[in-house]
Amino acid sequence: MELDRGEESQREGLLKLVAALKEPDAAKQAALLSAVVDVDAHLRFVAMENILYHWDGYSFNRNNYRIYENPETRRFHFILHGMDQVFGDAGQSLQRAPGASVGSILWRTPANQARYIELLLETYEKTRGVVPIPSASGKGAGLRISGGSRQGQKMLKGDSPWETLSYEINSTGSDSVLVVELRASAGEMWIDRETLRVIRVP
Repeated sequence: MELDRGEESQREGLLKLVAALKEPDAAKQAALLSAVVDVDAHLRFVAMENILYHWDGYSFNRNNYRIYENPETRRFHFILHGMDQVFGDAGQSLQRAPGASVGSILWRTPANQARYIELLLETYEKTRGVVPIPSASGKGAGLRISGGSRQGQKMLKGDSPWETLSYEINSTGSDSVLVVELRASAGEMWIDRETLRVIRVP
């Protein structure tokens, strides 16, 4: 593989990863792989590729990825890359088994499959680590229309499960642009796009 950073001679970790992938004994292979790959991080990586339907990534097409060796743990992390082919199939199962080498080896273990489901739900259902910052339109995670403000409206912060957000629009007949935004210094937010809808109130 082409080296982006670091010394060309320092490939000990990468050689161990290759050796683990070539190990013919299944039990030894799983142990060797777990020693050089951050298992939870990789299962989260597979979950994210499933959620995004990133069919042209590592897990499902062995393409468009980077790997990073954490210098403290000496374990590898896979990084999403080339994400121009996402959200192609909203009906795709989120439990699709990965086809690439690392994921498929981890997938053989029932405990890893169960852990994947735990991490999938954690990734898909929670707002994580949102540290809100104030702005004219509102703070934290929330919903508004373009040009409107979320001041006084319900917002999400910190770690939270799925919440229902709403924003009342007094329409004059002109078009309104719905804005889902995150005003924060840190954190992540997920929105279920299937639940975004406009309801006319009598």
